[in-house]
Amino acid sequence: MRAALRSLPAGLARRGALETYIAGHVRAVLRLGESSTLDAQTPLKSLGVDSLLSLELRTRPETNLDIKITPRFVYEHPTPAALAEGLAAVMGLPLEDPGGA
Repeated sequence: MRAALRSLPAGLARRGALETYIAGHVRAVLRLGESSTLDAQTPLKSLGVDSLLSLELRTRPETNLDIKITPRFVYEHPTPAALAEGLAAVMGLPLEDPGGA
């Protein structure tokens, strides 16, 4: 997944791919079906993510993306969109097009 993200241009394509990736993990952790709609701005806490689920939600990308993130990462990034931004920063992948296009 990390290579796929790196191959995408910074901007909507990369942001969308990372938010879709995160949404898939949120759905899996919450045991929601793939067809469940998940707004990237919805607070994870309001979806029912507690301390145990946040641990699982942190561990999944760590393993899949081969990164290390802090134990408080999910609490510091309280929405799927914020998680995507935080993970992109950890991987050194800009989500915004530096040219503004």
